[in-house]
Amino acid sequence: MSFFDNQIICLFLLLFLPYCIHNRIVSHNAHYLPVFIHLIMRLFIPFFILTVSCIFSCSTRIELDVPESVPQPVVYSLITEDSSITVNVSKTVSIQESATLFVNDANVELWSGNHVIEKLMFAGDGTYKSSNAAQKDLTYTLFVDVPGFERIQASTKIPADVNIINGTINTDSYYDQQQMQYVSEVTISIDDPPNADNYYQVSFYNYVSGYNYVYNSNYEVIDSIFYERYGELHYLNSKDPVIINEGDLQYYGDPGAIRSLVFSDELLAEDNTVTFLTQLGREFSSKQIAVLRNISYDYYNYKKSWIRQNFNQGLGSFDPSNNFLTSNPNDLYTNMENGLGIFAAYSETHYELEEIE
Repeated sequence: MSFFDNQIICLFLLLFLPYCIHNRIVSHNAHYLPVFIHLIMRLFIPFFILTVSCIFSCSTRIELDVPESVPQPVVYSLITEDSSITVNVSKTVSIQESATLFVNDANVELWSGNHVIEKLMFAGDGTYKSSNAAQKDLTYTLFVDVPGFERIQASTKIPADVNIINGTINTDSYYDQQQMQYVSEVTISIDDPPNADNYYQVSFYNYVSGYNYVYNSNYEVIDSIFYERYGELHYLNSKDPVIINEGDLQYYGDPGAIRSLVFSDELLAEDNTVTFLTQLGREFSSKQIAVLRNISYDYYNYKKSWIRQNFNQGLGSFDPSNNFLTSNPNDLYTNMENGLGIFAAYSETHYELEEIE
């Protein structure tokens, strides 16, 4: 149905509705007819004039001149020790498209220094995999050849492990007024290497274990299966100056959308402690685990730009229109030469938190 058709329908209703009401009053309450007509004249005619003016007012159609998007190659790979190296290759698409444009005919090579380690094997949907596990003592360079583009390259090295020296959890000790719930306060102390700029990513998990029981038709237990898993975290926040200094929390929109936080050691105190607020420590959990990643500088910058871009696109927000239409554009950080994307590394350590009162 066209916009003009809608105008005609609205006008018909405005003209016909008073006539229907009039006839009903005349047939049932003729005594009140003069009062009704007077009321209609005072209320309906101004409303009718205003409505008709709005319906038939002039409008201007604006044609948006969206510049043609020139595809660019995008390479994405995060590596860590003892894990196979996986590389995703794609191309950018215009704002009017949503499907990912995979590159399935790229040549992807992994080098260390002047020596090629291997050519990665194609695994489908723009994914290329290495048969070798990444090692800490090597600086890796990724070379990617996409038909029609210059050779893309980037380098990274897996950082050394950084351990959590101490970690405690005070269960349900803080009341979040905005979320209207009690959350747990977690404090970790990091063995931060001195005389160097270090970057970290922290997340927390409930470690859950137990048994699933198998019953027969008489509801008798005939078998049991042991399970263990990391429970999903639904809340992460912090009032610590180390985290506030990063300026990232405002871009999440809601603590319930946060799964991890990144930060530098710029403001770490002498005891190297950082405090977080989480949903850890529930009664169904047998352990509470802190996961600390020592991340490369490129990883750190990419993650921070990713948080801001998601916010600007309205992802993770309860009201996307507030962000998408009013936020400034934000480009994703890249360390790729002749392309977009990220080739970065991290190391990871786990620590079982100690519950305190």
